[in-house]
Amino acid sequence: MVKRPNKRDAAAESALRSFFLASVTQAVESESLDVTGPTRDYLVELLTCFAFPSRLHHKTPSDLTLRPLADYYADYIEETSVVARKDALRRMGDAALFTAGMFPDYFTRRVVDIDHYIGMGEGAYSSLSSLCSRESRSAELLFAELAEKFRDLVDILDAVGEGRGGNGTLLRAYED
Repeated sequence: MVKRPNKRDAAAESALRSFFLASVTQAVESESLDVTGPTRDYLVELLTCFAFPSRLHHKTPSDLTLRPLADYYADYIEETSVVARKDALRRMGDAALFTAGMFPDYFTRRVVDIDHYIGMGEGAYSSLSSLCSRESRSAELLFAELAEKFRDLVDILDAVGEGRGGNGTLLRAYED
């Protein structure tokens, strides 16, 4: 569960949201990709949320670590309510998209490759789209687009991270 931001975090989120909106919009244009407004807005919210590492990483006794996608899948399997299952799928898709898009070099040192993350993310969003089909046509369409264009969305996030979405190299700013 994501914690509510304090006032300082809320101001930072607002500035980040503006930054990411400009970056994602430019990356979509420079990569010549066709995404709907809701999908663009979803990417902006994803980047804004995960700009705070505690929202993506799993707390261990010694550190924050990246949670394996298999753990998100286990959450999905173990949940009994539809709401909790949808949340587990969304978290799995979001983690796969963010990691594959923002940190493609992460996979060079891992047993699991980027294609695994892309497949897991596509599958999570596709399943989520199906679960949303009875309740919300807009959510169904959003998650269907996220699934169908997952690889392109990874490219958009990579462009944002590398600064091809404008505003310089984002990851370099995080490293400094």
